[in-house]
Amino acid sequence: SSSGPAAYAAVLQKESPVRRAMIAMSVFKPERASLAFAKDKRVYLYHSRQDKICPFRFAEQAQSTLEKQDAKVKLVEYDGGHGWHS
Repeated sequence: SSSGPAAYAAVLQKESPVRRAMIAMSVFKPERASLAFAKDKRVYLYHSRQDKICPFRFAEQAQSTLEKQDAKVKLVEYDGGHGWHS
């Protein structure tokens, strides 16, 4: 979850070799992202509505914000709260 901002930063750079990112149960801080470079980037978000550490609204905000910048975003929900579950 704490590496999410680094993943967003890596994929949202102007000439980044990173074209895709999988970001799980993380915060989203749009003010720290280069949203102008989101076009055609692919972001897979994995988040639980029961997450009490990083609320689900972060994933929803990331999806909405990135899609408005023409990124391809897939938000997948899982049950169980914060953390990796079987």
